[in-house]
Amino acid sequence: MKPANPLIIHLNDEIATLNLGERLAGFVQPGTVIALIGNLGAGKTTFTKGFARALGVDETSVTSPTYLLQQDYTTNRGFLLHHFDVYRLDDPDEFEALGVGETFDNGGVSIVEWADKAIDSMPKNTWWITIHHAEDGLSRTAELQLPEEIQRELNEA
Repeated sequence: MKPANPLIIHLNDEIATLNLGERLAGFVQPGTVIALIGNLGAGKTTFTKGFARALGVDETSVTSPTYLLQQDYTTNRGFLLHHFDVYRLDDPDEFEALGVGETFDNGGVSIVEWADKAIDSMPKNTWWITIHHAEDGLSRTAELQLPEEIQRELNEA
């Protein structure tokens, strides 16, 4: 399921990051888990705002749930969007203690910011997205490890 070669997408600005989130939202099905990795300010929450907007969620209500650890949003597609932020967790077992296994299996779609802190808790079919700051300090590069058919379709668009 995970392709050998990630798809690399250059993101010129915040709008491009929002648009990437919107585009990927069109491919999700209930049960999809998306792992976001990147330094502070890389664009993880911006990506999530675009993703949520495409699912009918008011993007202004989407904030990084750093202190809450999880926020849930009702989508226009009949499932919940679970938004996790595990930045503050010191131990991956804390993530498991939140009951994420049940959440991942409840028919919603989940986005996990700072997923690299909870790699062992992520399902096998997780979509991995790493956002890097580009050398110019303004743009970003997104490295996507998604199902091959989705990567192929994104690459052709």
